[in-house]
Amino acid sequence: MFTRFVLPIILIFTLFAQLPVAEARGDFVPCNYPDGEFYQANAMPVYDGANQRLALKDWNTGEVIRVLAEGLPHPYFVRSWSPNCRYIVAITTQHDGICPDGLLLMDVTTGDLRQHLDGFCDHSYGSYGRVFWKPDSSVAVLTAWYRFVGPGSSTYPQLLWHSATNQLITIQPYSQDYINRNLPDMAQVYWDDSRGWVWMSGGGGILAFDINTGIQQASFENYPFNRQLYREHITTVSYFTFSPDGTKVVAHGQRYTLGDEAPAMTVYDIASGQGTQVNVERNGVGAVALSADNRYLVMGYDALRVWDLHNLPEQPEDRLPVYRHGGPGSFIRTVRFIEATVVEVTTERGITRWDILTGANIPT
Repeated sequence: MFTRFVLPIILIFTLFAQLPVAEARGDFVPCNYPDGEFYQANAMPVYDGANQRLALKDWNTGEVIRVLAEGLPHPYFVRSWSPNCRYIVAITTQHDGICPDGLLLMDVTTGDLRQHLDGFCDHSYGSYGRVFWKPDSSVAVLTAWYRFVGPGSSTYPQLLWHSATNQLITIQPYSQDYINRNLPDMAQVYWDDSRGWVWMSGGGGILAFDINTGIQQASFENYPFNRQLYREHITTVSYFTFSPDGTKVVAHGQRYTLGDEAPAMTVYDIASGQGTQVNVERNGVGAVALSADNRYLVMGYDALRVWDLHNLPEQPEDRLPVYRHGGPGSFIRTVRFIEATVVEVTTERGITRWDILTGANIPT
């Protein structure tokens, strides 16, 4: 009995003891975009602590394909691959002041170091670096957030990196208003090619910036009805959804703080900046869609709620859903209009269609 159970355990520990420390920590991170132009099967970047280097290795053989960076006294792990599998962003776990060893952005096809930036690290007093790629890998948002630094002294960097020119552009908000101070929440990023903007959401609302200059183009707040709570930092962490015609954006979301809730949802006309709040009651998180004529607003979570934006009461708190339907009875991941009053929703159970006025299930 002893031999039966103890020997396998000894073998397991022996195998792990033979692995380099970096590999045992899970620093092997493959490119998860097999359709990427530069995808290499089994190629994974690994921090080699013994040799103080970051190298691209073959997962099957352990052979070094290419050394990416040397003379790295602190461990690095891969935060992100570009969608074309050409670039990696590696961030150190070592922190000292403002993370002087910071972030490395490398071309894995050549081994070239494209950027070495301070101010980005991980596990540093609640700060962390985040990366958001444009689908064609031409631009990336690089941001770090010092969670426990007060708004008046926040120094997190927010940058746009253009891969073709290796140019870094500072994101330039109008002012350090409430949304800007909470932008690194980065609940969502969207690349708007039609306008040449990149949209970003954070605590308190959403912002849009010019992709080439980094200059702010638009700002849309998303706050609860109780403005006092809003100004006391019980702030909605917002997401956003566009109307089918691209003229409207819906800011929606929620945050819980010290037992208080901050759910909110606002429909904005992008050109004018005019917003219309609705009352989402106690739940501001879910899949959202606008009808093609921008009349009906639908939010789905494990049920469906419907607002008629053409017939709203005067006071925002009175703008409750005009319809509530049980819907699929399972958490809704996506919702979209396929007809004037029919939505298609996706859940773990599959795809179903619903009449938003009657709640009836439409056979597919």
